[in-house]
Amino acid sequence: MKRSIVDVTTASTETASAVDQQQDAVAEIARNVEQASIGTRDISSSVVLISQAAEETGSSADQVLGAVTELAKQSANLRNEVSKFIEDIKIKS
Repeated sequence: MKRSIVDVTTASTETASAVDQQQDAVAEIARNVEQASIGTRDISSSVVLISQAAEETGSSADQVLGAVTELAKQSANLRNEVSKFIEDIKIKS
């Protein structure tokens, strides 16, 4: 009988130790999941910021393209006016 009590006590102690180890493992897994979640949130925020920056860059590029197009038109008009002016000078000379 005494031997049975010792065996039960030993089994109980081993079971309690195993339960403690499992609790520690679960706690470690929970910490890792939390860290992964934080990392995922940070990456998601960065992706949003990059997307916004890309959109702003695209908008700026469109504005620059519009300005360059207008400048090209004005340059062509100026070139035509200068050519006409030079032709008028040649005719009058």
